[in-house]
Amino acid sequence: MIRRGLVGLALGVVGLVLFAGMAEAENALNIGGRKSATGLFSVVSSSPDQGGSSDTVLLGGNVAYTTLDARWEFAAGLTIAGFFANSGDLALYVPSVQARINSDPLGPEENILVYLGGVIGAGIVRSDAFDDELAVFGPKFGAEFYFSPRTAVQIEDQVLVGDDGGVTNTLSIGFKLLFK
Repeated sequence: MIRRGLVGLALGVVGLVLFAGMAEAENALNIGGRKSATGLFSVVSSSPDQGGSSDTVLLGGNVAYTTLDARWEFAAGLTIAGFFANSGDLALYVPSVQARINSDPLGPEENILVYLGGVIGAGIVRSDAFDDELAVFGPKFGAEFYFSPRTAVQIEDQVLVGDDGGVTNTLSIGFKLLFK
């Protein structure tokens, strides 16, 4: 009885290893040298240096190019935010350039990657009370889960510092589509 259980366990492990190998061949990431477009949705919490805080809903997107070796991705993005704060409603537009370094593909099907990068942009604030422009920069990190060779779900966190001393932490979820 114990011998049958061990044989069954061994066959199960062998089957799992063979299946993982086949899945890897069919679903391994092939993002090198490709362009992509990503749409993002975020809820942001901010603590500007003037004190107080606000909640923000933002929509954004970027277009990117991944190098042939799939290690680096370079992107241009635009984020549009609506602030809902005690002082009234504001609109923020942030055009940016971004760069990141990708990990090797992870997981049994090698369809997950994690990354670390940075963002540099210009924040353009518009409201009834005032208009302002500021520089923003900071790190970003995240992960992508590829559920097909051309599509992925992305979770990303950015910590942006403005030249006015304000700090914004943005956690976003996005949908990525790859092109040739």
